[in-house]
Amino acid sequence: MNGREVRGGKATTWESGVNIPFIVNAPGIVPAGIVSDALSDFTDLLPTFAELGGAELPEDWQMDGKSIASHLIGKSNDSEREWIMAMGGHPAKLTERGVEPMFEFRDRVIRDKQYKLYVGKDRQPEKLIDLHADPDEKIDLLSSADANVIAAKDKLMAAAASFPEKDARPKYDPTPAQPWDKTPKSMNDFNKTYNPEKQ
Repeated sequence: MNGREVRGGKATTWESGVNIPFIVNAPGIVPAGIVSDALSDFTDLLPTFAELGGAELPEDWQMDGKSIASHLIGKSNDSEREWIMAMGGHPAKLTERGVEPMFEFRDRVIRDKQYKLYVGKDRQPEKLIDLHADPDEKIDLLSSADANVIAAKDKLMAAAASFPEKDARPKYDPTPAQPWDKTPKSMNDFNKTYNPEKQ
C-alpha cells in the first residue's frame, strides 16, 4: 500500500484486520472521486441508511451508531466521530443456553485519526500506537511522557471505560431442524471445531 508491504490481518485487531475500504457509489447523491479520512464504523450504517432513505428510527432504540449521511452527500467535511471501536475474531462456545461468545469482554481497539489503543479481555490498556508515525504498529507509547500522547491515551481510555462490563449475548430464535444439521457429540467437540483460537 503506497509502496509499503502490509501484513495480513483478517480477524485480528491490527489495522489490516479492522481498517477496511468503505466505498459509496450513488451518482447524483454522493460526489464522485472524494477520499475521506472521516471516522466511521459498522454501527453507523443503520442510522446513515435511515437518514438517506428518509426513515425515522424508534426514539427508544439505544444505538451506538451515528449517521454520516451529511458527510457522504458533501454537506459536512467530517463525521461526528471522536473515536471508533473494533474487535478481532469472535470465537463462540456451545453452552446449555446455546451458542455464546467465548469471552465476557472481548479484546478490542479504540482509535481516533492518529492514535490507537489496544484494550485486553481484562479491560486494561495493552498498548498505544501512533498510526501516523508507526503504521506497522511496532512502538508501544503507553508509558510515553509526551503531552500529546498522554492526552490521546486519556481520551481513548475514557472511551474504553464507557463500555458495558460484559459484551452483549446474541439472541437466537429456534429454527426448524434441517436435513444438513449435524449435532456435535459434545460441547467440547463443538468448541474445538468452531473456536479458531484453540486450533
